Amino acid sequence: MTTRMPGELVAVTYLSAVRRTVGMNRLQAARAAGLPAHVLYRLERGSAGLDLHTATRLQRAYGITSGQDIEAVTRLLRAPEPEGKMQRDSGPGNRERLMACERASRAIRMWTAFWVPTVLQTPDYARTAARRERLLDSGPGPVRLGLRTLPRRGPRITLLIDEIVLQRPIGGPNVMAGQLAYLQRLIESRAVAVRVVPIDSCIPPPGPHLAELQLHRTRLYVDESIGVHYAIDSPDRSRHRAHLDALEAAAASPEQSYDWIGRARTALVPHQS
Repeated sequence: MTTRMPGELVAVTYLSAVRRTVGMNRLQAARAAGLPAHVLYRLERGSAGLDLHTATRLQRAYGITSGQDIEAVTRLLRAPEPEGKMQRDSGPGNRERLMACERASRAIRMWTAFWVPTVLQTPDYARTAARRERLLDSGPGPVRLGLRTLPRRGPRITLLIDEIVLQRPIGGPNVMAGQLAYLQRLIESRAVAVRVVPIDSCIPPPGPHLAELQLHRTRLYVDESIGVHYAIDSPDRSRHRAHLDALEAAAASPEQSYDWIGRARTALVPHQS
């Protein structure tokens, strides 16, 4: 993997998703952009780096004409290597670029201490969460918030959810009870591994939200606390991975978590079962 910055990996993955959306295969896209087909193949497989000139040619080939979208990709590619800090994607469409990365991932491991992650929210819960998130996101320009979903045959997902999230009735008791019921159905269908992390686990959380995306041969870390931030840890000192490993080790089993979620649901709306 030759990608040097997290922003470059995000830009490559986003442009690949746009290519599929406009209905081009790799050969058609390479011809439209004036690139050898093997170059585009290596770019999308993560074995070659993306420069600004090539990104501009691809955007033209895919019909990307919005100045905001072009600027966002340019900013991702031009951002300097962050020294111990995450790289911010603050432009309009940042959630769409994140969704492209999520859909292209082989596996996703999520931690949350505040609310259920967007990709696992019910529509009612999402509407309330989006209104609150709009107050927290201070990035410039409009941010398109809303329900972000994954395809039926999407990545393997493990959700590590702090116990306190189950007790925070976002949207009111009925909305929260519906969200908890949905998490139980996901466990039943084995679509998602949901693991509750007890409050008394004594592990300092890495923040309100942190996700690990296995994208190509890279682990991309995402923080959506305020805006969208990305990082790629070096293999020999992956602090983000170590933190998630510790939380997963402390979490209850999926079976125990199912019962835990059921008790929280009953406490919110006693007449529901």
